[in-house]
Amino acid sequence: MIFKIYDHWIYKGCRILLVIVLAASALLLMGLALGMQQPQDVKAQSPIYVDEDATGNADGTSWTDAYTNVQDALAVAVAGEDIWVAEGICRPSEHRGTLT
Repeated sequence: MIFKIYDHWIYKGCRILLVIVLAASALLLMGLALGMQQPQDVKAQSPIYVDEDATGNADGTSWTDAYTNVQDALAVAVAGEDIWVAEGICRPSEHRGTLT
């Protein structure tokens, strides 16, 4: 009789342990899957182009469509994003100036 009670508790304990391990594994896999997804509001890391001689759309997406003012590029840049300047020395300020 003692062995039956003991076996019952071992069996029940193993089932509980198995449920805990499976739940923890599922949570870990969900966490990894969520961590691999890129947030929707993060844009691809490409440089922002600045060239005072550019004649395109002035949206900073290429040398043709470069911003003509470094201040405009700084206004749209996010942390860690590169700003590439065609030539000259950039002196950003609160005023809209040109590259010198």
